[in-house]
Amino acid sequence: MASKVKCPICDNASVKHAFPAEAFFSCDHCGHYFRVPEKNIDYRLQLGRNKNNPWHVSKIENRSLWIEPFLKPHAKILEIGCAEGDLGAKLLEMEPTLQVDGLEPSQDAKIAGQRLGTVFPISIEEAVSSPERVCDYDLILAFHVFEHLASPRLGLVQIRKMLAKEGRILIEVPSGLGGSNHIPIDRNPEHLQFFSSSSLCLLFERAGMEVIFLQSGYVESLVYDRCTRLIAQQATPASRKVEVFTDYFTEYLGPKFSIYGIGGMFWQCVEPYIDPQHLEFLFDADKSKQGTNVLGKPVLAPERLRVDELRGPILVTSIDYEKEIIELLSQKQGLRSSQIIPLSTLLEAQLHEP
Repeated sequence: MASKVKCPICDNASVKHAFPAEAFFSCDHCGHYFRVPEKNIDYRLQLGRNKNNPWHVSKIENRSLWIEPFLKPHAKILEIGCAEGDLGAKLLEMEPTLQVDGLEPSQDAKIAGQRLGTVFPISIEEAVSSPERVCDYDLILAFHVFEHLASPRLGLVQIRKMLAKEGRILIEVPSGLGGSNHIPIDRNPEHLQFFSSSSLCLLFERAGMEVIFLQSGYVESLVYDRCTRLIAQQATPASRKVEVFTDYFTEYLGPKFSIYGIGGMFWQCVEPYIDPQHLEFLFDADKSKQGTNVLGKPVLAPERLRVDELRGPILVTSIDYEKEIIELLSQKQGLRSSQIIPLSTLLEAQLHEP
């Protein structure tokens, strides 16, 4: 039987029976475990699955706090597997201008429909072929959804079609075979996929997504107390990333700027991304570098710096000696703080952009 079964993540045909008595398989290539279902589960018949869950309130609170930094006014959000709509309702409390829709195949869709925007009473597989247009979402949320999918790759392809160009997907799944620090194997019959960090990332990368966050250790409940969260976005070609970062340098530094420090950080993080026509002066205290030609400019000693000759800011590219260089430029050379831009400040500003 194993020879006819392929890993649903990497297509490896040499999967093994994880447990001989069950249709439970493991893949040595990507670390994924999966189960072949004996019969399909009809979620359309289910109702009120969270009604008596003692962890539900704290779970919603924890998830909403994790999502909060991504909430922008008037953003369009879709929660897949929204159940009764509790998470979406909480997000609307936090930012009332949001459009929060849901996708829920169970009977709970009726309850969610009274609390959210549009709730589609369909599965992921049905969403794209639906006559209603389910697309262009800034955020798509899927908490404890992917472990239920017989074909997670197909499901993700469908989800990606619903995502706006600059949108992001936020998900959570149980970690590994048990999703638990104490229960070794998850035998919930609804759970078909058991993700390792490798298989989860591979799933998204093969679907044309870029993983920008991956972390384990989240608690969903007493049973699933070891879960993994992932954030992904549409993959950007490397050439486009270079263009964006180059534009960022130009915008941040302005039409004219100078540089202090021709060391490792300059060559790694600055030189490939600046336009030499905007560069005025280069300075470095290392005498072996002084007089050399870099980007068509001579490297000057710091003593040659004249404040009245600068038509723009000076970028300090050394991070290890940043404090000492800034003191030198401000105290001995007379530069104002507004004229000095540490590379660390430039990179941190870029890091915190949405």
